[in-house]
Amino acid sequence: MEQDLLGNEIRERVSVRDPSAHEPFVTGRYISDKVAQGKALIVPDEDKYNTIDPSSIVVLRKADITWFPLINQAAGVIVEEGTISGHFSQMLREMNKPAVYAAHDAKKLIKQDQEITICPGEITMGPAVGYVINGAVELKVTKESLPEFETPKTKVFAISSFVGGLKQILHAPVAGVGVMRSDFLNNSVFGVHPSALLDYSRGLLESRDPDANKNLDKLLSESFGFSSSRAGYTARDLYVNVMAKKIADVAKLLPGKRINYRLCDLRSDDSKRLLGGDTYELREDNPAQGKRGAYRLLKERETLYLECDIIKKAMEISGADINIFIPFCRTPFEVEKLVGLINDYGLTAPEIGGMVEVSGMPYIIDEFTDTLDFFVFGPFDMTQGLFMMDREYAFASDYAHPNNRATIGAFKLMLKNLQGFGKDVYLPTSDLFHLEEYMPLLGDTKLHLACFPDTFERDVLFTNKKELECGYK
Repeated sequence: MEQDLLGNEIRERVSVRDPSAHEPFVTGRYISDKVAQGKALIVPDEDKYNTIDPSSIVVLRKADITWFPLINQAAGVIVEEGTISGHFSQMLREMNKPAVYAAHDAKKLIKQDQEITICPGEITMGPAVGYVINGAVELKVTKESLPEFETPKTKVFAISSFVGGLKQILHAPVAGVGVMRSDFLNNSVFGVHPSALLDYSRGLLESRDPDANKNLDKLLSESFGFSSSRAGYTARDLYVNVMAKKIADVAKLLPGKRINYRLCDLRSDDSKRLLGGDTYELREDNPAQGKRGAYRLLKERETLYLECDIIKKAMEISGADINIFIPFCRTPFEVEKLVGLINDYGLTAPEIGGMVEVSGMPYIIDEFTDTLDFFVFGPFDMTQGLFMMDREYAFASDYAHPNNRATIGAFKLMLKNLQGFGKDVYLPTSDLFHLEEYMPLLGDTKLHLACFPDTFERDVLFTNKKELECGYK
């Protein structure tokens, strides 16, 4: 990489040459600090597995994390519906993929094959305002030295399940990976329901879901050269090895640093869209607060043991210690039983933590401290529970941003009730980093941040500024 006169690495920034000369005809929220140009590809709602021209900017009505196979190929993405708190927007942020979401009427206003430019506009809280501009407008390339950072006292971890997004921030003081998600990794490679995979490995899927069996046959054969006739090596073995390598690749980028891996959270609406999901998921009226997280892992133990084998293999490949944490914890009894199963299965993770997403958990957090080593606050699920809405729905944008007094109050209550237990707490957004309010509540609790790659530099600078203002150095 090119260096400046002081030996600092230089990077290139691409931006619109004269933003004031171009009126956007579609706006929304923007993810990434990159600009993308290309022909618009208006995609029907069901065509998520197509192969596309990598210069395309995909335009969708609505999407979820199972769209990864298509999105990963595109130069950029425009989505009509969505919120900052939805899983799809979070996946885009982990990838640092140029995207405009909550872009109302985009499919009406943008024509098929229209040349367009998407770019960030004004930066507000979280991701910036996003612009869609007609035509391939003139761009400028600016060279700049990579910024130098003071390492804050508050450790700042990455929220990253993908090597690509993580590589873009390695010049910053990345303390490790605070949140890596099983669900996102599965969707990036397989997009298969765990129960369908397990039945396929046993030869049972063909009778239960012939179409899913045929599609999984094709996926495994074309993408991995796998044949079910190979003796002594099942689709389960392949899945474990591929997922473990993805985790190990991330761990190898940060040798000696902490990695927190979240076990799969089988939320029925997301999971129903996976390959084979129609057969293995029931319809729930309120999937956001339904049978998911710790509850599902207890009920579906083969899926739990599949996850355990992935972590065992990832630690073997990488030589790294990988901590795990449990999604959507509801009761101490449930968590205690689940941790017992993990230990009995022989997974020796250095630490086991839990997510604080259920609105009642901050009140009884002390009852989890004998079982769990650390806690990851879930601001988006916490907010949807407090306001009784589903974070994935468009109307939720009126309520879904976690920087509100109710969600902040839940986090403060959690800190207050954790005093004296010496636990590590991860807060996955700098938007809630109201350090002046938290300092009196910390006691022996160690508070860390976890931030997305698309805003990581800004988050580190903000953390340093906030610590200076509060005298927390």
